[in-house]
Amino acid sequence: MTATFLPPDDPRWAAFLRRVAHDVYHLPGYVAAATVHEGGTPTAFFAEADGHALLLPLLLHPLPPALNAPPSWRDAASPYGYPGPLLTPGCPADTFEALLHALRREAAARGLVSLFLRLHPLLPVPVSPLAAIGDVRRHGPSVYLDLEAPARYRRDHRSGLRKLRQAGYTLQMDAWEHEHAFRTLYAATMRRVRAEPFYRFDAAYFTALRERLPGALHLATVHAPGGT
Repeated sequence: MTATFLPPDDPRWAAFLRRVAHDVYHLPGYVAAATVHEGGTPTAFFAEADGHALLLPLLLHPLPPALNAPPSWRDAASPYGYPGPLLTPGCPADTFEALLHALRREAAARGLVSLFLRLHPLLPVPVSPLAAIGDVRRHGPSVYLDLEAPARYRRDHRSGLRKLRQAGYTLQMDAWEHEHAFRTLYAATMRRVRAEPFYRFDAAYFTALRERLPGALHLATVHAPGGT
């Protein structure tokens, strides 16, 4: 077995993603961009055993000063979103458990005292191996839309879309000159709904996403006839 922590520029990270189904949250660029908002050091735990492999994106953080812990101690957490563990297809549950035990050994050797993971709702992994070494909590269902399926709208939604088209409203994709308008609208929405401070992403975060996720980030804007 081999087990280590990878920096975002390690070619093994990108090579593993080419072997498995994954989401944008697993890309090294996304994890690196997450540090702009969440702080910490971007990394991924990577381990191989019996022809199978595990990759787990993480952010490493120092412990709060109030704990008076040794400065080398840290904790780890998944970045915001769904960057759950990724396994090679067909990985048996016992091999997954062995890879998780390697994670615990390597983490302890590096002074990591806790680990918080967010699982991916559409890229499941066996839960029993996770429960064998930690605490698994369920926080309710996730709702998703299959974007490859034919779109089905309620009658009033179809009517509303038709009226907007007839009135001259248009959709633009990746018109990045409107990024500032998007950020302004996003900030106004967060204030209106009284969102928690965490969700009030600033310009630096959006810039980091755009720079680090070329081809994987899109901006959709709807424009009124007058251009607003």
